[in-house]
Amino acid sequence: MADSGRPLALPRGFHDIDPTQMAAYQTLQQEWFNACSLAGYQPVHVPPVGFADTFTTGHHAAGQKLYQFADRRGRNLALVSDSLPALLRLAHARNLPDQRLSYCCPIFRYERRPRRHFHHLGLMEVLDRPIPLAAQYRATSRLAQVITGFLASRVPVAFTVTDPGLWHAMVATATSASRAAGVLDSLRRLPPLQRPGQLRQDGAPARLVRLAELLAADPALAGETDGLRVIDALPQAFHDRIAGSRNMADALRRHGAEAEVDLGCLHASEFHDGPSFLLRPLSQQRLLGDGGTYGHFAQAFLGTPAAVHSAVIGLERLADLTVTGDVIAPADIAVLARPEPATILHADRLTASLRAAGIAVWDLVQTKNLEKHLRDIAALAIPHSALIGPQELSSASYTIRDSAGTLHAVPGHELTPWLARRRARSSREAG
Repeated sequence: MADSGRPLALPRGFHDIDPTQMAAYQTLQQEWFNACSLAGYQPVHVPPVGFADTFTTGHHAAGQKLYQFADRRGRNLALVSDSLPALLRLAHARNLPDQRLSYCCPIFRYERRPRRHFHHLGLMEVLDRPIPLAAQYRATSRLAQVITGFLASRVPVAFTVTDPGLWHAMVATATSASRAAGVLDSLRRLPPLQRPGQLRQDGAPARLVRLAELLAADPALAGETDGLRVIDALPQAFHDRIAGSRNMADALRRHGAEAEVDLGCLHASEFHDGPSFLLRPLSQQRLLGDGGTYGHFAQAFLGTPAAVHSAVIGLERLADLTVTGDVIAPADIAVLARPEPATILHADRLTASLRAAGIAVWDLVQTKNLEKHLRDIAALAIPHSALIGPQELSSASYTIRDSAGTLHAVPGHELTPWLARRRARSSREAG
């Protein structure tokens, strides 16, 4: 269709979804929920709007990214800018001690990126009590393994296992609780080689400064056996976090994923305060998703201690990596009727019987030259067509034209299974 000008354009950062993309999104969503259900995660849905303070409570990261507006009562509303607080609000309303939830959440975020409206495929575990470190690692590993199984046949990915809880503990030892968040934020913004000096300046014990030096040199601490002996005086929890990260990476490798450990990574440390991970397509730097532990954030948001583990994948980002761009046919067959009442009635009955059997039909009445109709059907990538004219009214079979132009005489009672077999074969070949 011709471009009608500016009034029909979309704001920057918003995009229409064509049938090919929509088919991919629907498939990915359904298969995501199926994969999550195998580990007990139940699907939920949240609306795209909430009170603005839902998305600013407990952290300062929202900034100016919210799309905010007032309702008729003057209350400050916002489009959902992050799935984590939206799902925590839902979980809190359900008031259950243990929850495992899966979702596809619409995200609206005003930022300088190609998309300002996108979706998170996510899963979340919520418990109404804090849990030990070993259980935190188990919960985070479960999230990662669900994602591994879901992505296994779609796109090769690499996990980076992290634990910002290590740095939370270092900062808590080095400074007062009132300054801890600011110190951690400043460390997150510094290159790893500058962090030891900052810790020293903030009065951290020598052994923690030494740990920061070791992490700057070797984020996995894989070759630092001798160095770790120097810091044996660290609390056992530090050593447990190091061992837990290595064990989690090993578990992911056993599930067929690529995984590395980077204990110097402070990605999203304003949220993550325990075992976490980043997810990237293999040999790429742009993130596909992340996940981890949100204990401090959950307590600030809910006003009570809780254990929260959550992970997300960008739906549109995943589709970009997996959609082939091939045109998706809107139907299995086009049923074209000559413009006489008897042929239209026959075509309508045929259409109804095929649809009742699960065969998608593009029904139409001839209004122009037959060749033009056939070109239109070909442009839509509909693989089969049937012309219903006077001859078909008394015939026991239909002449079916396929996408290559070959004609097939198919008995009327065999048409449904014949089309179903052809559709199944095409799906196998496409897969």
